[in-house]
Amino acid sequence: MYILGFSLLSAILAQLRIPLPNSPVPITGQTLSVLLAGAVLGARRGFASQATYLALGAMGMPVFAGGIGGFPHLLGPTGGYLWSFPIAAGVLGWLMECGAGRAVWKLALALFVSDFLILASGTAWLVILYQAPLSVVLQ
Repeated sequence: MYILGFSLLSAILAQLRIPLPNSPVPITGQTLSVLLAGAVLGARRGFASQATYLALGAMGMPVFAGGIGGFPHLLGPTGGYLWSFPIAAGVLGWLMECGAGRAVWKLALALFVSDFLILASGTAWLVILYQAPLSVVLQ
């Protein structure tokens, strides 16, 4: 139930979106749900919740930003961010299991590392696969 619940939380927070000028990737609330999944569920369940979220979207359920679904969306401009969600949740869950939540600075570092994984993956996806100039991606 927790895995499905966090998958649905990701779907809900994906609908909180702020379009950015000159960018095909909006700001969404999904990152919050990914980090919460890892922090609350741990490595395996956090990973599973975000993998389930991607599977629901790939099957056509309208869970991605803007109420979109379908596997082609995972190959679009936001694909690099989406594919990194299970990894980021798993990494954060593992860091929490190793004691990252015991000190504020450790927790902050663990959250930064997980969030950076999402940003780096999405940026690399846009630059490499979509030939987007890095200056546009980092706006």
